[in-house]
Amino acid sequence: MGKLNATVEKVEASTVHMDQSFSKAFDSIQKDIKTIKLSSILDQVDRVANSFTSLNKPGMELSTSMYDLSAMTGVAGEKLEQIEKNARKSGLAFGNSAASGAEAYKLILGQLTPEIAKVPDALDAMGKSVGTTSKLMGGDQVAATELLTTAMNQYQVSLDDPILASEEMAKMMNVMAAAAGEGSAELPQIKQALEQAGMGAKMANVSFEETNAALQILDKAGKKGSEGGVALRNVLVKLGQGKYIPKEYQKQLQLLGVDTSKLADKNSTLSERLEALKPAMKDSALLSAWLGEGADGATKALMEQIPELERLTGAVTGTNAAYEQAAIVMESPLEKNKRLQAQIDDFKISLFNGTNGLIGYADVLGGLARDVSDMSPLFSGMASVITTVGSATKRAAMLAKLSSVWNVIATGATSAFTTAQWYLNAAMAANPIGLIIVAIVALLVYVTIAIKKWDEYGAAMLQLLGPIGWLINAFMTLKKHWDSITEAFKSEGILGGLKRIGQVLLDVLLYPMQQLLEILAKIPGMKGLAGGGAEKIKGLRKSMDLVTPGETKKEVEAKAGIKQPKIPGAKLDENGNPTPDDSTNKTNEAIATGGTKNTVVNITLKNLIESVQISGKDFKDSANQMKEQSQDALMRVLASANTAAG
Repeated sequence: MGKLNATVEKVEASTVHMDQSFSKAFDSIQKDIKTIKLSSILDQVDRVANSFTSLNKPGMELSTSMYDLSAMTGVAGEKLEQIEKNARKSGLAFGNSAASGAEAYKLILGQLTPEIAKVPDALDAMGKSVGTTSKLMGGDQVAATELLTTAMNQYQVSLDDPILASEEMAKMMNVMAAAAGEGSAELPQIKQALEQAGMGAKMANVSFEETNAALQILDKAGKKGSEGGVALRNVLVKLGQGKYIPKEYQKQLQLLGVDTSKLADKNSTLSERLEALKPAMKDSALLSAWLGEGADGATKALMEQIPELERLTGAVTGTNAAYEQAAIVMESPLEKNKRLQAQIDDFKISLFNGTNGLIGYADVLGGLARDVSDMSPLFSGMASVITTVGSATKRAAMLAKLSSVWNVIATGATSAFTTAQWYLNAAMAANPIGLIIVAIVALLVYVTIAIKKWDEYGAAMLQLLGPIGWLINAFMTLKKHWDSITEAFKSEGILGGLKRIGQVLLDVLLYPMQQLLEILAKIPGMKGLAGGGAEKIKGLRKSMDLVTPGETKKEVEAKAGIKQPKIPGAKLDENGNPTPDDSTNKTNEAIATGGTKNTVVNITLKNLIESVQISGKDFKDSANQMKEQSQDALMRVLASANTAAG
């Protein structure tokens, strides 16, 4: 009994020592929480999440556009890859995003014909025309595309040969750019006018160059945009009547010297037709009566400016005006900055493609981590409540309760669990602070389970925990790959070692992502998407030598249905293999020599105390009563064990 009493005293002393140690640790944690600026942590998490979003955006947008383009045209494989490369090159050349270039491709194909996509070089040439024109329209690629496709559609440019069609687009681009430079109508107004007059001019066999020249003259005459287009269309309709001009007007025009057959001659230029009508200017009333209100003013304006019409037609023919004007615009500091940004975006696209789009998962998980970390102020608030609510006695009592709970987690003893449960119930009844205890205990249990099951699913659990979990994951990952890091320093020098550290730190993100996707793959309907993503991440990790032999062995054993036998008393290494130590050596020696007499008595604590009667005046008195009754029960168990051992 003396030995048993001594043992009990040692147990009690150890418990008190652990209580004191835990109290000191908890006090230290509280002090640390006071000094940590959670807002700074949240800011860092937000930065990480935003960085993933920034890295992911160019590649994701381009990928989405390319899938849309493939669905629209049916083009896939090498041709689709070539179109993507062309979009990226165009982005670098013009300082636009590759995705906007791909969107321009889609608009070209939608406005003209999807068949052009089957000739990537033709589509690329049209894309360059769009990029060049956009520099003359404030960088608006959509407006530039609509301008060029409107011109081609109104003039019914043949698309049977996409290469020739792309050359015609470039020609029209230069004509319109030159016309805008020579006249007063800008490119957006030219587009509006062509929508009204383009088809009529084509049917009247008026060249694209002369049509643009005529629109510029009408713009100066006050017929701007679509109004100018309508006016030109009315003029062409009247001239096209030719011999079908009403007889009363036709006879009088002929008396004035007008050859009405030349007015509708499609082999003549517009200026030649107007020149043939010019004698009618002698009788303005007759001319107005025949032309009507819609064409009267426009026809007279054009006849008065026939020399200017001819000059403008020559000025806009066969030029490189669009390229020359765009080159000047692109020398501005703003455009240079855009091209620099395009290079950065292109690098991000390479990173996106290099990971087969896996960085997109990092973007999503980064956002999730940001959302989880936003809950961090809750823990800060808990710490604040703990340090301010109640007297010093209550805080000390709470620390004692927390130490009891910690003992439960550390030892796993059923008796300690029972005692802690009593404490916990008392705390819940005495003060809402008990809820805080539950939250902290839940956090501790969560972390404990995650660390214990780190190689199975714990890494994913910790990743969802926010900055605390990320830090633990970093330590676990460094520990897991420490041998490869030291070997890299030995064999490849400092640079090789630093490179290996960089790869290992990347695994802090990749391994939890792999685990999370493997978990999601077990959900019905998610196996294809999540499982495929997990395999891609694993393949990436293999390429960087981040998959350990232990992972490979477990995977092989899992597929074969083999379970590693557990050897009592044996310790397992990180690969799940037993490692020899003193205890296993002693066990082996005992087996070989026959062993010695067994003097060890195993005590199983199940229902140590069936019930507790408490009649204390306050919580402290009640706690002392529970302690005394627990000690008495333990003494009885130890006494029985001593008798059994004898």
